[in-house]
Amino acid sequence: MSWHDRRHRTRTHLDVPVWDATLRGSWVVAPTVRADLTGGYAVQRPEFRRERHSGRWLGTGVTAALPWGFTIGGGAEVRWTDYERGWFPFVADGGPREDRTRSYRLSAYNRAVTVLGFSPELAVVRETRDSNAQLHDYSRTSGELRFVQQF
Repeated sequence: MSWHDRRHRTRTHLDVPVWDATLRGSWVVAPTVRADLTGGYAVQRPEFRRERHSGRWLGTGVTAALPWGFTIGGGAEVRWTDYERGWFPFVADGGPREDRTRSYRLSAYNRAVTVLGFSPELAVVRETRDSNAQLHDYSRTSGELRFVQQF
């Protein structure tokens, strides 16, 4: 669980306390395979009523340690975000905005390759948001370079 106070320099009407809770479970399927399941809930209530929303999410993933030092992983997540009313003209009847975001991630690194005890990990993420609010749909693919500490 977490709570933090988000502040904006120029858009103070979006200042908000952010509260969220996440529950994660992992299961070691085999000595070299781990499965994860995640779920959560979040709430943001800024002064600007239209931007108030709550969200929930579910995600799953698998990580496997392979021969020759390689570790690969993959995962998927779905997020549902519900906003308050007042989204005209983006929502035709001025009703609440409703988003659904899907994310897919593939990652890989080699445990034998280290830089000061960290292995570089490459990840590819595909994210798509479907919204009932015009102009708020998107699809994007991104890449990440992370460093994983070896234990």
